[in-house]
Amino acid sequence: MKSKKIVTSQKRQPNLAPIVLAIDTSCDETSAAVTCGLEIWSNIVASQVELHRPYGGVFPTVAKQAHLENIQPVIDQALKRARVKWENIDQIMVTVGPGLAPALEVGIKTAKSLAKLYQIPLIPANHIGGHIWSSLALRPKRTSQSLDIISRKKLASQRSTKVLSTIKWPVLALVVSGGHTQFILVEKTSPLSSQYQSSNFVHQTLIKPADSPNTASKFIQKQQTEVSRQNLTTDHTITDSIPHQISAINCQQCHQPIISSQGLITRQSTQNQQDPDLKKHQSKKISDLSFERQPNLSVESSEHKNLNRLTLKYTILGQSVDDAAGEALDKIGRLLNLGYPAGPVVEELAKTGNPQSYSWPLPMTQSLDYNLSFSGLKTYARNFLEENWSDQPLKKNELADFCASLQMAVFRHICYKASKLLQSNISLTQPTNQTQPIHEVWLGGGVAANLTLRKMVRSTIKQILIRRQIQNGKKSKTRSVVDASTIVFRLPYAKKLCGDNAGMVGIGTIPTKNLKN
Repeated sequence: MKSKKIVTSQKRQPNLAPIVLAIDTSCDETSAAVTCGLEIWSNIVASQVELHRPYGGVFPTVAKQAHLENIQPVIDQALKRARVKWENIDQIMVTVGPGLAPALEVGIKTAKSLAKLYQIPLIPANHIGGHIWSSLALRPKRTSQSLDIISRKKLASQRSTKVLSTIKWPVLALVVSGGHTQFILVEKTSPLSSQYQSSNFVHQTLIKPADSPNTASKFIQKQQTEVSRQNLTTDHTITDSIPHQISAINCQQCHQPIISSQGLITRQSTQNQQDPDLKKHQSKKISDLSFERQPNLSVESSEHKNLNRLTLKYTILGQSVDDAAGEALDKIGRLLNLGYPAGPVVEELAKTGNPQSYSWPLPMTQSLDYNLSFSGLKTYARNFLEENWSDQPLKKNELADFCASLQMAVFRHICYKASKLLQSNISLTQPTNQTQPIHEVWLGGGVAANLTLRKMVRSTIKQILIRRQIQNGKKSKTRSVVDASTIVFRLPYAKKLCGDNAGMVGIGTIPTKNLKN
């Protein structure tokens, strides 16, 4: 990296959202963004699709090399478009997983170097958390560009707080992408104060250069971050990836938060000793883990001690046990010789097709849980194509009908399980033993850009609301009935936010710290 004049970040305002430089290199997009609260001031993405098209998928070595070439120009462009300077950046966030290990390495190393160079706190981010919070992203107001940096932060903080205060908890997050299909329950475990509360709860876990070593040491011991082997390989079906355990640590020499890819490291453990809890978590499946942000993990400073933290807990209620939804669409699309990536081509062809032309099975109808499975649909498609169209090319109308019915089958499976979830009162952990219906549904992930999926999820929610109204009408007037007359459906404001991008990472993440059963 070229030598640059080091300009440290300006003094942070206590009740304003931090200005964040977010970096994401989880797969085949090199992305950098500047965010403030829920506002995305810039979001630059350099795609590698054309480089990987000849391979029919993401080639790890090619992806890493492209990231190395693109990362610095993308960051420079993000800062320029956001009209901010390095001294305005309060935090740097970088995706540490899930994703492709060689690709993640580029973003992590770059973020570490920049954090050390400019003396800026570095925060690890979870890619899936970005997909969840992408539904709450805000466009900055056009008039804000003419304001000074403090006024822009104040405006972003006010707008973000307003959005956060309108959320009706609990929330069901649907993450539908090429690597993940998950139902995640998001619960609020503490009240939201009138002052600004960052949607990115990892933002609150800063180790500042001015923090005392003892305070930092205690904080570090609680800040375990794990990216499991399964998480790293799920996104891109890479079977030979190494797991990275990422944790924020305080560098003894420079007193700066940096990231270690060797496991949990404290100031006392300089012999690369790994925390035994990391090995314990290595053997656990993601379905056994819930994501929790504890209120006592904040390192209070003179600037932030008066803020009441908004703490959330994330619990995976169900997920695909094999292929993800986007992966199934891509693989079946390859059987149809639709190229790479096949998912968007399937969607385009389906627009002129009849979704009722071909019948598909509905998987896991006898299962009592909320997990999904798409491998059976892939097998069904392969057998159908071999039996019916192996000797003759498909006609254009037949291909359109097949793609339309394929989409319907994949999304019907998701909506079937989502319907079961929305019909049930979810047991909350805060307060203990209380059950409550879902009040909001957030849809995120690459497949969330598909208009058919959006329509089907919206239709499912309407059907659930009708059932709730009927059920509540039958209950006695003397009994207390939880208000479940509405379910808010939130979507990203632009399709660009559905795919891999740093903008979503900057506004919100699932903390990968403190994974518990």
